[in-house]
Amino acid sequence: RWWSKDTIAVVTGSNKGLGFGIAQGLALKGVMTVLTARDEQRGLAALNSLKQDQRINPATLQFHVLDVRSPSSIQNFAKWIENKFGGLDILVNNAGISRNEHLGNPTVEGSKDVISTNFYGTRMVTECLLHLMRSQSHHGARIINVSSATSRMDALRNQTVVQKVSKLSMETLDEVVGEFIEDVEHGRLIVKGWTGIFGAYDYCLSKLLLNAYSRVLARDLSKQGGKFFVNCMCPGLTSTDMSRNNGHSAQIGADTVIWLALLPASKSTTGRFFSNRQDVGFDHIPLYLEKGTSSKLLDEFDECIRTSMPPLHPVFLKMY
Repeated sequence: RWWSKDTIAVVTGSNKGLGFGIAQGLALKGVMTVLTARDEQRGLAALNSLKQDQRINPATLQFHVLDVRSPSSIQNFAKWIENKFGGLDILVNNAGISRNEHLGNPTVEGSKDVISTNFYGTRMVTECLLHLMRSQSHHGARIINVSSATSRMDALRNQTVVQKVSKLSMETLDEVVGEFIEDVEHGRLIVKGWTGIFGAYDYCLSKLLLNAYSRVLARDLSKQGGKFFVNCMCPGLTSTDMSRNNGHSAQIGADTVIWLALLPASKSTTGRFFSNRQDVGFDHIPLYLEKGTSSKLLDEFDECIRTSMPPLHPVFLKMY
């Protein structure tokens, strides 16, 4: 066990759902855990809920407001972390949204909202906190980006976009965003071969871009010295607001995050994608489901990958 109460972890979007489960899991391990949320009241309610858990030392819990779409909010948060703790060891980028009401027919406004939160927001938070991360320590600094199986590269039919993403260049990733928004505006998503698993075109792209960014970051940081372990993960079908409470518990979904966050440096890697504690790569990411979940869901997901179209299974239809 390399960590202690002096190990600092930040979990974005942790007032509910998966983020709450991640924060709970880290606090149970004795890590100083900082919850964040856009809404102060909801964040404080989550903090108080965890403090009532008799298994957790309440002294290992903190909360601060953070809106990942607001540069000023991010800067204020970074200053608070520096003044309060001097640095941090673990950053879990969990904050994210989907626009379920626009599945299959995303709007320009909705798509920009999803991408600015899930992709650009994560970039801004990470880059603002990088200088505070204790990469020179013996255990190194860990960045875990919560992604999705819907980000798998083999579901993207647009080969031009595949080539751009594969270049692992921030400039080309920005170009991909511009091209996607233009195709949303002109109704060209299907004909242009964008990933539309469960009809969530903008969400799928935002997570695919997040994966690429993680690989860029892992590559660039490895050249700068110090120990940075930057990885993506999929929590599987987890029961949250985003999934309309379908799937396994947030605690099960959080397991791989906590495992990655606390692995010894000697067993850690960087620039990879994990699901159910397994390195699965970026091309053929499986959908992890807790044992006992209907196998038809896996069949529908696989069919979605094959056709890149929304599923017909009634359980998924109820989700949205």
